[in-house]
Amino acid sequence: MKKKSLLLGVGIGALVGALLCVLFDSFLDRERDYAAIMAVTGATPLAVKAEVGAGFTLEVSGLTKKVYRFGSRSLNAFAPVYLRTREVSPAGRFEGTYRYAGIPVLHLLEGVAPQKPADAAFDRPLDLVVTFVSRRGEKRHFSYGELTMTDDAGAALLAFRRDPLVPSSKDNDRPYELNLHREPLAGFRLVCPAEPDTARYLDDVVRIVLRDPGCAHPTLPKLRKGEKCVSPGVSVLSGDCLAPLTTAGLA
Repeated sequence: MKKKSLLLGVGIGALVGALLCVLFDSFLDRERDYAAIMAVTGATPLAVKAEVGAGFTLEVSGLTKKVYRFGSRSLNAFAPVYLRTREVSPAGRFEGTYRYAGIPVLHLLEGVAPQKPADAAFDRPLDLVVTFVSRRGEKRHFSYGELTMTDDAGAALLAFRRDPLVPSSKDNDRPYELNLHREPLAGFRLVCPAEPDTARYLDDVVRIVLRDPGCAHPTLPKLRKGEKCVSPGVSVLSGDCLAPLTTAGLA
């Protein structure tokens, strides 16, 4: 009886030992993979992980089926993406290079249901206007189509984190001063990587408004559902003034 118990104990000990060896080897493999990733990329959990802060809020309203209000908890349900930019002012001044973490505007608009008035002619060739509004009331205007019919590289981003990118240098005594923006983001920054400059970038975005472009004019034909859209030419409408488009002086 003692012999059987001894054999059973040895067998269980061998099984536990083998299991521990497998787990230890798995742990070593993970550590080796982690070390290899660190050696090749220099990535750290701090560089990879980013979350929307507690003070970030966003509202989407206008021609929508309801008013959408997002707090930091719901905003963190969106998967963040990362983007590097080289930013130039409208005057041509270099403003720096940055790495942003943020939410693509496309992902937000895909979850928002537009709602046009019941009497609207849905087949008219008009896009929605999407206006981004900052906390101070500044605005940037886009068309719904340019924000949604885009690829991943050119998609506009509502960034909640910005890290200045600094080139490696042996001269550590001289700070890199070409990055003009060094402060952390306190609110969403609208980043437009497809733009040639930062003219339509906007800081501290708190609201997005969808609306129809107004183009009522006595000389324009009445909108009727189902009619074919044709035009003998192109005209420019500015306020109450309508004039033919001229291309004089254009290459």
